[in-house]
Amino acid sequence: MPVLSSIRDRLRDTLRAALVAGAAYANPRNMTAGKLGRIIAVLIVLANLKVVPFFWHTRFWYALQIHLLARRRILPNPTQLFAPVKITSRAPLYECDFNYHKSNSTYFSDLDIARTHLVAHLIKKALRLRRQRGDKPLYVALGGVACLFRREIKPYQRYEVWSRVLAWDEKWFWVISHFVSAEKDRSGKRKIYASSLSKYVFKVERKTIPPVEVLEESGLLPKRPEVPGLDKKLATAAAETDRPAGLMESADLIVKTEMLHPHLQHLDADSSTGSGSVSPTAAQSRMTAEEQLAADEDALELADKITNWDWETVERLRRHGLRTASHMLGLDALEGEFEKGNERVGGRVAEYPTSFLGLSWA
Repeated sequence: MPVLSSIRDRLRDTLRAALVAGAAYANPRNMTAGKLGRIIAVLIVLANLKVVPFFWHTRFWYALQIHLLARRRILPNPTQLFAPVKITSRAPLYECDFNYHKSNSTYFSDLDIARTHLVAHLIKKALRLRRQRGDKPLYVALGGVACLFRREIKPYQRYEVWSRVLAWDEKWFWVISHFVSAEKDRSGKRKIYASSLSKYVFKVERKTIPPVEVLEESGLLPKRPEVPGLDKKLATAAAETDRPAGLMESADLIVKTEMLHPHLQHLDADSSTGSGSVSPTAAQSRMTAEEQLAADEDALELADKITNWDWETVERLRRHGLRTASHMLGLDALEGEFEKGNERVGGRVAEYPTSFLGLSWA
């Protein structure tokens, strides 16, 4: 785009002029204590640019600009629905804790950017279609994040964040992310530093939009087969099946899939039968994290080679991921644990700097 090219040229010229001016400013012959302090301050900021105030916002808006404007004509196809989107980053010193590795809290800011790249890439066609129809704006809200930490990331170590669609049901849209090494080891595998599961919900004002509707508008789903009497069968199966609270939506879609394609009930050889089963398979539990990632890569490479990308294929992959994603719904019960055992408060502590200033925000 001419506008973007002009902006890049101006930024390049500005950066070149700044480097020349900086070199002249740092001339050892004219060095003073004040100049040295300012130079050190600038170097510290540049070395930790990722955590400078508002830089996260810059990364976020850049992700939206890239996919919704600069690459708005590059649209994904159904074979890329489960393909990962990767970003590369490093852990600056200000992101590290006392153990001299990336602090656990900083993983979530990277996840924000990684998921934004993925979701903006996938649904940009739906956003454009809704805007052309004059519909009310669609927005994506984050409903929860769970993260498991496996290995440490050293200061300034280069790593990648792989994010892809795991599954969806009538309400939630699940995204799985892996923090992995930028390079493969000698065995051809990547080290996993952390794994995360996030759930999104699509909203128009206060109305929830089913993910399948957004994906269909984005051209990412094949045509769904029509089965006479399916809704009646689903209602009967839902009434006869005893499922835990909070798993109804996911289990109903699993029932639907099994009715349409009974042979998919045995997708996992070691999993128990029945629509309400969400237990991980024994084979998966025996696999290491690296082996699981390698298996996912192989499965995605195989998916790219599928020529008959029909609704059955998408449902098979979605249903496979749904059995893992459904575990996160059990965390909804955490809210009920707030009052249990908390009748007596053990103590109230004001956090620094409020305690230092004699204030209390608790």
